[in-house]
Amino acid sequence: VGKNARIEFCADNAGISPQNGEVLSRSLGEGSHRIQITGGTQPTVVKLKNTYGRDVVSFFVAPRSVARIQNIPDGIYTVYFANGSTWSRPCNMFVPTMHASKDPDSVQLSGNSDGLYSELTYELVKQFGGNLATAKVSTADF
Repeated sequence: VGKNARIEFCADNAGISPQNGEVLSRSLGEGSHRIQITGGTQPTVVKLKNTYGRDVVSFFVAPRSVARIQNIPDGIYTVYFANGSTWSRPCNMFVPTMHASKDPDSVQLSGNSDGLYSELTYELVKQFGGNLATAKVSTADF
């Protein structure tokens, strides 16, 4: 009963669907790195987590759209993905179901004295010969 009631609450109070590229949360400082995501067939929320498991930034990617987030600070990150049909703003989850995964390989973003920066690029479209094999994670770990 508890889980179903929460999902019902989250669905009833979902709010307006986020816009493509909308930042849902951001913590820590800013830097010069970027991440670009090309969305697949479902709405997706992307999170970068630092080595302590804390969210650095999360943002929404609309289906078949490209979202780019700038000003990501230096650090080592794990990139998480969640998708579903309706994003619930007060619950920070997709309802009625959510599928979550992550890139199993951490990425290091670090600038240098020449002003160079990193840009992470992910294309969330299944394709022959693709090079991203995600690892499933629980929705609680997202």
